[in-house]
Amino acid sequence: MKKILTIVLICLFATMLFACTGTTETVETDIDWKSFFATTHKTEEEVKYALNDAGEIEIVGYNDVSTRTEITIPDEIDGHPVTVIKNFSLFNTDTLQKINIGKNVREIGDWALTNNKSMKEFVVDENSEYFTAVDGVLFTKDKQTLVCYPTAKGIEFDRYGQPTGTTTYAVPEGTVNIANRAFYRCGAITEITLPSTLKNIGEMSFHRCEELGNLAFPEGLETIGKDAFTYCSKMTELVFPASMKSIATYAFSFCENVKHIKFLGGRNNVQLADKWEPTRDGQSIKELVIE
Repeated sequence: MKKILTIVLICLFATMLFACTGTTETVETDIDWKSFFATTHKTEEEVKYALNDAGEIEIVGYNDVSTRTEITIPDEIDGHPVTVIKNFSLFNTDTLQKINIGKNVREIGDWALTNNKSMKEFVVDENSEYFTAVDGVLFTKDKQTLVCYPTAKGIEFDRYGQPTGTTTYAVPEGTVNIANRAFYRCGAITEITLPSTLKNIGEMSFHRCEELGNLAFPEGLETIGKDAFTYCSKMTELVFPASMKSIATYAFSFCENVKHIKFLGGRNNVQLADKWEPTRDGQSIKELVIE
């Protein structure tokens, strides 16, 4: 009975999470039931883990503790290398500000680290062959993919947990991909500078960056993923480079203040998914000009 109740709660949470886009789209997220039902243990820092069939440790959950601001994913636990941080394992925390990632972690789920509202910094073991941190931001080792931006980087909060200011960020040159959900709910960022090397912007990568203004999409950018900029309501104009190849479903849903869109290479040269364009409360914007 306890397991059944847990499944129901997870399904309910997933429904609420994906409903936030205000669309009727069904979003499929793989759930690894084998890992979910695996026998789990906890570190002293309340990090939950399980041993997989390969004899490796997977991080599968975390009990949020209001007094804890930092946790460490170690290189090994009981002699077994820690190699995976699973989806939904270290997400949605209130007080965590810093996560230290061990050298053996080679896989991080794209829902694993999202919506940690106090997160300021990622630190990666310098001997890792898979990931690195640049000024507290998590990247793949080759620095071509920005994996996760700390939600509260450069932000202070008042006594009620509300941000007292805003911040800006320049994605480093050499970055090719912005991963799925990399800036998920980074609501205090007002300006992001994109590098000339950027080619791909992932799904929900800037979801609910509600203070984010217009972006200069660089020549060389090719794809924008599903729900990439939903609820970015401060945007007023979109100018897509001639290199643009595709824009996915709901990419700019609820960007209700966008009134002008320009395709430098021509609209007909871009594969546009159904309902890719900006909307107001889910409805078409009559004032919107697309050229």
